[in-house]
Amino acid sequence: GDGLDVGLLAGRPRRAAAIALMGADGTVPAGELDARLLMVDPASPFGVRLDPAAVDAAFAASWVPRSVVLVEGSDLVRAEEYRAAMTRRRGKELRSEALRATDEMVGRLLARVDPARDAVVLVGTAPNPVDGRLAAVAVRAPGVPAGLLRSGTTQRTGFVQLMDVAPSVLALVGIETPATMRGRAVAVGRRTHDLAASQRFLVDADDAARFRGEIQGGVATAYIALVLVLIGLAFAAARRPRSRWASAANWWAAVTLAFIPTVYLARAIPFHAIGAPGYWLWIALVSVAFAAGAQILGRGNRLDPVIGLLGLTFVVLGADVVIGSPLQFNGPLGFSPEVAGRFIGFGNAGFAAFAACALFLACVLVVRDPRRGRWWAVGVLVAAVVLDGSPFWGADVGGVLSLVPAFGIVAACIMGWRVRLRTALLALGGTAIAVGAAIGIDMARAPGSRTHLGRLVEQIGREGPGEFVDVVFRKLQMNGLSWTTSPFRWLLPVIVLAVIGLWRIRASGVAKTGRSLDGGGTLVLGFSTLVVLGCGLNDTGVLVPVLMAVTGLAVLVSVANATREAPEYGRVEFGGGRYAVRQWSHRS
Repeated sequence: GDGLDVGLLAGRPRRAAAIALMGADGTVPAGELDARLLMVDPASPFGVRLDPAAVDAAFAASWVPRSVVLVEGSDLVRAEEYRAAMTRRRGKELRSEALRATDEMVGRLLARVDPARDAVVLVGTAPNPVDGRLAAVAVRAPGVPAGLLRSGTTQRTGFVQLMDVAPSVLALVGIETPATMRGRAVAVGRRTHDLAASQRFLVDADDAARFRGEIQGGVATAYIALVLVLIGLAFAAARRPRSRWASAANWWAAVTLAFIPTVYLARAIPFHAIGAPGYWLWIALVSVAFAAGAQILGRGNRLDPVIGLLGLTFVVLGADVVIGSPLQFNGPLGFSPEVAGRFIGFGNAGFAAFAACALFLACVLVVRDPRRGRWWAVGVLVAAVVLDGSPFWGADVGGVLSLVPAFGIVAACIMGWRVRLRTALLALGGTAIAVGAAIGIDMARAPGSRTHLGRLVEQIGREGPGEFVDVVFRKLQMNGLSWTTSPFRWLLPVIVLAVIGLWRIRASGVAKTGRSLDGGGTLVLGFSTLVVLGCGLNDTGVLVPVLMAVTGLAVLVSVANATREAPEYGRVEFGGGRYAVRQWSHRS
């Protein structure tokens, strides 16, 4: 990559590719790595380019039996560095010329290898933002069929990680992967000889990643705007509880609850091909449609619209992880292959929305029907833990550590048990059992199929408990960083102050609604446990409590400002080891 003649790096060699083949002593036993590989070309970036004859000769000298040879397409490196000094048009021309020269070089090298004996791995170590958001990896080797690759670190066909490349090369030459390498050797996840279909799949995935980057900020802004308008309408309704402001607040709360499932369901439609206008039209119309549908279907009881919208989010996200998380993958409230932190299961935003909806849904179901609703409520809580913690579904360790104690407390209160020290110890024991079961199930799977939980256990077994400490500190560091960089960082105190203000305004009905939903402190205790653990055990920090808090705010405002008359429904009282029911009704 030598050749820079401007800026601070002028005259410095760029030969980092050698690091890829260094042994334990920091050396490479053979090869060519100096300016003799370059030739003068005034028309090329920085006036130099790879000399085809020199590259071919160096490869021929190194390509001997039982060897691994790396060739860097460094013309692409110089073209990228040179782009800043060129017009956009000329930069594209130089990039195209570098790609053409690199393709020709690869063609010449492939002519020197034997497909029946030799393996070839092509790796894009870093994506070019002009070409796409993701980089490509390709393998041709004896015994490797045609198809799309996957690895044990991604569990998703069509995607591998950079750390999988080294174990893959070692596997191809029959060398055992060292314990210090965290990647997994790649394998063909979907066999196909339809090259055009594979290309379309990869291009489509890259386009989806690009589109996610374009709309992610807009989704955050729209969500913040929804919440701020909801707070304004709630205070207006508090001042005039029997006016149209109450209906508007109730309606807007429903739209806010509908926004989250609408965003996730949008991934089922190829909006990266349709465009941003179509995406935002979908978000607006479907959010309103879901809210309207909930209002229509819930005419019999003021709690039914909330139950419907909370249940919608619960079902959408629960079904999503069962079928492989296609709605979260490359979604603005999901996870991205660009970040490569997660490829399956529950992302942090999905966990926050799913957990909060499950908790509030359980409490509302009990209030809606105190006798039969408690069994439905416990069923929702148990299903949430199973969906979130199963290695083959949610694969969310932090989620299990948050859900089991929080939901255990809520379930105990719902069943009429006093929350004592024994209850807390049972919750902790249940958490340990749930995590242990998840580890056992994951470790029973083949090494290439294990999730990040199983890989972490492997790493701890090989390198000791220090690895676990490193993971904890890394998560805490990323968690703390979110409180200074996330666009949601200032929204959380606004929501907290708004709830306090509305609670103190007697006419708002928020305090009365909160007490009616909070049988014996069930909701407050369970929600507080969920927020604290969910925030501390995930690495997106402020996003988790914000999504949970918005869900709670929307539920309170919706129920408090429901203006229609409804039949009486039960208020649950927990305590004394008994399950008692008091009938109550509420007029706005």
